[in-house]
Amino acid sequence: MSAQALSAFLLQQMRKQGLSNIDVAKRAKISRQTWYNLLNADIKEVRLSTIISIAEVLGVLPLQLLDVYFEGRVSGSVMG
Repeated sequence: MSAQALSAFLLQQMRKQGLSNIDVAKRAKISRQTWYNLLNADIKEVRLSTIISIAEVLGVLPLQLLDVYFEGRVSGSVMG
């Protein structure tokens, strides 16, 4: 699992959308601390509802976020 890869992906998508950290947290209806924990790759667990909310705000599919976190094993198992 790669929390660092997820962090990098989230930052990239956030910048692509022109959003600030506060924007993402507010729109996803999560605490700023939760958002910063994700960005700092300081996560042990995260709710699926949080992943869905963040994906919606960033304009990506929740499956994309999971795929990044699980280093491509999600789409491989779904597709194959």
